[in-house]
Amino acid sequence: VSDCPAGMMDYYRIGRVAATVMGKGEQAFDEQLQACLQRRFELELHEYPVVAAIRDLLASSGQDSVEMPVGQLFEALEAYRPEGAADGDWPRNPRHLGAKLNESTSLMEAYGFRVGAPVRKGKSSVYYRKIEKCAAQLYQTKWEAMRHGAPKSVCF
Repeated sequence: VSDCPAGMMDYYRIGRVAATVMGKGEQAFDEQLQACLQRRFELELHEYPVVAAIRDLLASSGQDSVEMPVGQLFEALEAYRPEGAADGDWPRNPRHLGAKLNESTSLMEAYGFRVGAPVRKGKSSVYYRKIEKCAAQLYQTKWEAMRHGAPKSVCF
């Protein structure tokens, strides 16, 4: 089953067989699976608004990476805070921002960017964080790349 998203082989096989038995065809299952995966990732972004804000900050910079002091990053992210983000989900200060970044590392990589570990710089030892693009780890991104001709080794 070469079209299978990583880690979902059994689910994928059963789903395609069930769709065929129901007369819908394998393509119908593929489309439904894609819709479900997309919805799942949208819900995760809603739970981690800092990830959405960092994604938008990096995108608006027009660069592959951005590096700035943590305090400045904290202030800059406020402009990208998603509408309706709960106060409990949003960092209260630069130190809390660090905790939020650390707990959402895998979600950020799923969307194609990462935030590096804090690094002290300068005479006053200010902490800096670097945001940089990386290969997206979303199932659908890899899956679509493979389905459109990319070698399997690139996708999984």
